[in-house]
Amino acid sequence: MIRRWLAIAVLAGVLTGTVLALPFFSGRPVIGETKGQIARHWLSCILTSSSALTGTGLTRHAIAEDFNTRGQIALLVLMQGGGLAVLIAGALVGLRFRRYGGWGDPDESNPAVSTRRLIAFTCVLMLVFEAVGTAALYRRHDTAEDGAVSPLLDAIFLSVSAFCNAGLTLGRDSLVGQRESWRPLGVILPLMVAGSIGGPVGYEWWRRLLGRRGAAPPLQRSSGGPGGRERRPSSPEARATLLGTALLLVVGAGLLFFIESTPRWQLRNPRENTPGRIAPGDALMTATSGSAADAQRMRTMPVGRRAAAALFMSGSSRGGGFRTVRVDERSLAPASRFVMMGLMLVGGGLGGTAGGLRIVIVAVLLAAAFKPVVRQDPARAAAIRAAAGAAMAMTLLITATLLVLLYRETGGFEACAFEAVSACCNAGLSAEFTRRLSIEGQVAVILAMLFGRVLPLALPAAVLAPETSR
Repeated sequence: MIRRWLAIAVLAGVLTGTVLALPFFSGRPVIGETKGQIARHWLSCILTSSSALTGTGLTRHAIAEDFNTRGQIALLVLMQGGGLAVLIAGALVGLRFRRYGGWGDPDESNPAVSTRRLIAFTCVLMLVFEAVGTAALYRRHDTAEDGAVSPLLDAIFLSVSAFCNAGLTLGRDSLVGQRESWRPLGVILPLMVAGSIGGPVGYEWWRRLLGRRGAAPPLQRSSGGPGGRERRPSSPEARATLLGTALLLVVGAGLLFFIESTPRWQLRNPRENTPGRIAPGDALMTATSGSAADAQRMRTMPVGRRAAAALFMSGSSRGGGFRTVRVDERSLAPASRFVMMGLMLVGGGLGGTAGGLRIVIVAVLLAAAFKPVVRQDPARAAAIRAAAGAAMAMTLLITATLLVLLYRETGGFEACAFEAVSACCNAGLSAEFTRRLSIEGQVAVILAMLFGRVLPLALPAAVLAPETSR
């Protein structure tokens, strides 16, 4: 089953990229170009389409400039289709994981009916959040940052990208130009968080709000005497996902704010005399110099704006892929990138659109470390094996991708590691490294994005097969 999932993912990435490279979508004439130029453009389109399909956000293109309206709509469809597929697959795998691991609702009497309702709820949830996001992002008398793009298309594209945690924008420089606006924190961040939590947890809380049976374990009476209000305790997965999301947001934001607020305490924080800094003659890095670039760095922002940027980047690192500040090697401290890589690795909920290992898998591994499994509990042992297999597969994938990038690319270890973790965990952040990738590096990143999206779901699904018995 895993081989089939991987083959489908690779085939879908190649086919969609091939279609996207056609002049009908890119508006790029092929007459007069060499075979090498056409091949490089085709590979870049495969990278962009795979990024949209997997919800990663790594691209070498400025979408509004390099693709016409048809190409932009095609990318929008890829993001929507990929996000919906991940939500449904994650919901099914998450539901099975909840049952076998004892993290879900023990009172579900009809799994088939619950599954159908969960899938329907997940689809409706996506459409509702994206519609609300589109309405909030729509600017009647404004256009996208780069080029004359339809304001409605820009709002739909950004809303879908945010809920699907895809990280793609029509503008060239993500959301850096909107860093002083209320939209990143007020609209984009809630959409990313909602998408990362996913269907199973959202469905459980929706049923709790409606007061339906089966939404959670049996009713318990709250303290306060016989007249106390009845309540339903949430499942372990819901508690772990919501608590983990809140902790990752707050702790990640606090660490980023502290690191970027204390540059003089760090010998490796980017300054003119920073040891091991990228050479000043680097063309890409030279483009980030000057007062305009300084205003886009977190450490130079006023305290309030720096705190807001730290909170947004903490949420985006878990899978969103958007950025309101520069994250290149001359703008962000290595310690900040290390924190962001940790957030990428954990990711979001098992049934959500964010990537990474997923919060529940990490929680299961942590619980197994402190609470050994008894032989009389084969279902929980299967859940732990599924979690351990996903963690091992992700570790091997990151290691292999990093090895290829270190062997082939010109970037330093930090930039290569950041790119490898971001691609494998479908986070979409880059230290201005994606546009510098060689052909071999692009192939490695494409495979990393596709495998990174499939393995954390396919391995638990394979281990927790329906025929596995309790």
